[in-house]
Amino acid sequence: MEFRLYDKANCSIFDLIGILEPDQTKSLGSLFANSEGSLNVFLKLIGLSVKQYDKYVIDCEPRNINKKRFDILVRFYHNNSPLEALLIEAKNVNALHATNKAVIQLKNYANFNHFKGFKRQTRVTLTRDTSLAIQNGIKSITWSQFISGLYNYSIKKEDDMAYNYVKYIMSIQGTMNYFEDEILSIPAGRSLSAILKSGVYECPIAGRRYAHQRKTLYIAFKGKGGVMDTLYKLKEIVEGVDLNDASQISVLENMKGFNGITQRILDYKNGCGYSSSDHNPKRLFVFDLEKTITLPQAVRPLENNANWPYYSLQDFLQPVNSNKGQVILQNNFFITGNELNILANGKKQYNLYD
Repeated sequence: MEFRLYDKANCSIFDLIGILEPDQTKSLGSLFANSEGSLNVFLKLIGLSVKQYDKYVIDCEPRNINKKRFDILVRFYHNNSPLEALLIEAKNVNALHATNKAVIQLKNYANFNHFKGFKRQTRVTLTRDTSLAIQNGIKSITWSQFISGLYNYSIKKEDDMAYNYVKYIMSIQGTMNYFEDEILSIPAGRSLSAILKSGVYECPIAGRRYAHQRKTLYIAFKGKGGVMDTLYKLKEIVEGVDLNDASQISVLENMKGFNGITQRILDYKNGCGYSSSDHNPKRLFVFDLEKTITLPQAVRPLENNANWPYYSLQDFLQPVNSNKGQVILQNNFFITGNELNILANGKKQYNLYD
């Protein structure tokens, strides 16, 4: 048997719901209601262990007395007694920089009769951003983390519901095109030495210039004349960090993959003269100082500017004419599969997606 919708082959029940943000929310709730294994994948990602429950109830788009609503509520019970309430604010799988908005919404949820009797509540954001909300009491995971975990589970356990949900999400236009541009070019200015010593960089969140930043594979810092000579592997982007708030930095320090971040942030602040009175939330870029690609010949746009252009690796291989400016041709670069090859001072190969 095969079900088709609008000439699209191999459709599932999720395709009947739709692809807008409320549709994605209802689809996720339906998945959790019909596949306990999928719910367990989510619980494991957020580090939540609910013991001895014998019943759970999924509410999608529940409303309070003021007709305000949130996305998904999962309530766990044992012998009909409340155990744990899980609140999920899920943003559109394509929405950039939605984590902070989701956090604010979760903080404001109150006066819901659904919470009555639940002393333990966990609040979670699910967003596209490859960033971490580190506000106290709220957990955050990304769509890519969830989809990756769900796919592995669906294959291992042969869970057709979970597999169909993965296909549904992946079919939404633009869902997983995270690396359409592989390099973010940042004007570093006088802070360059502090950046390269610490392996971190920060910028404001507000403002048109910063509104559409997204995670790339690499960062290149523009020096004098816009010259870029090294590609740094980007590990993570952290949203909404007050670099002068020791409690936030401590939370970050204890997260997987951020060991030593306290000292790195301190090195950055000391190196660039960061103001001790600056408590504005920042976007923090954390990159790997060991996984770097040193270009044998510096690359620079023919038109230097203070903007934050994105480049593909192909832009470093051929002239391009766009609002990014024309990039000087480097004929000793070539790409084969997932490897960048550099022919200078001996052949070097770099795995781009490692």
